[in-house]
Amino acid sequence: MTFPVEHELYKKVKINNAVNLYVTQVSAGAMTSFSYHYYLYDAKKSDNDFMANVKNEAAFMATNDDKAITEVKEGQLYLRVHGNVYSFRNVSDSVGIYLDASPY
Repeated sequence: MTFPVEHELYKKVKINNAVNLYVTQVSAGAMTSFSYHYYLYDAKKSDNDFMANVKNEAAFMATNDDKAITEVKEGQLYLRVHGNVYSFRNVSDSVGIYLDASPY
């Protein structure tokens, strides 16, 4: 049995001229809590293009922290998460991703 997963654009952050960070709020229905999925996506493409293809993209991080802090410094991405990190992969050769995670 599979459940439909709904993505809603939660946040967009420009990292550099080539890459944007997209965060989606993900729900699998009324009985589940939200999770937040993080993606790096081509900055030349539109938000609508990203959302149309989000199910074909691989998130590099999934968390339950809706207040995770994202900062961009000199083209590098810094994430501070308080809560559960369900998955994390450092996926980019052009953008360093630095994760500081702690439980609640």
